Amino acid sequence: WRTYSEGLESKYVNCLLENNRGMWAATNGGGVSKLEDGIWKPYNEGLESKYVNFLLEDNLGALWAATDEGVSKLEDGIWRTYSEGLKDKYVNRLFVDSHGTILAATNEGASWLDGKTWRLYSDGLDSNVVRCLIEDSPGNIWAATDDGVWKKQEGGAWTTQYTTRDGLGSND
Repeated sequence: WRTYSEGLESKYVNCLLENNRGMWAATNGGGVSKLEDGIWKPYNEGLESKYVNFLLEDNLGALWAATDEGVSKLEDGIWRTYSEGLKDKYVNRLFVDSHGTILAATNEGASWLDGKTWRLYSDGLDSNVVRCLIEDSPGNIWAATDDGVWKKQEGGAWTTQYTTRDGLGSND
């Protein structure tokens, strides 16, 4: 193993993402850095917060950051914040569904990005804390929450909850 930590403003790395522009790191307190010639270079201009939980590349190749102060998108080397409409700015994870829609998992539910404004996506979801979202091959969205796992059928409501009663080791 070789350690690549030179240049990181924080060695507590929450997420790595590799795309055609290189390797990126989301850190807890150091923002976003990119590995260039074996050294991490910070990319934090305009970033709302240096506490970055997750990085996502959307279907068009844009880089997004989920932070404790909302969601930011890297545009021409500068981060732009898109947090209008988010019920909670603490964003745990981001996800792109098969339609190209960006979804945010927050401590107050889930939201989807409608242009530049977030819309509530968790209507009917009993748990507020959403840790992550994924989509299965038929197009159902699954949410990992602090109250088990929930399933939303495409175009429908959150209808199915899986808990310890269904075999989960814990509902948290």
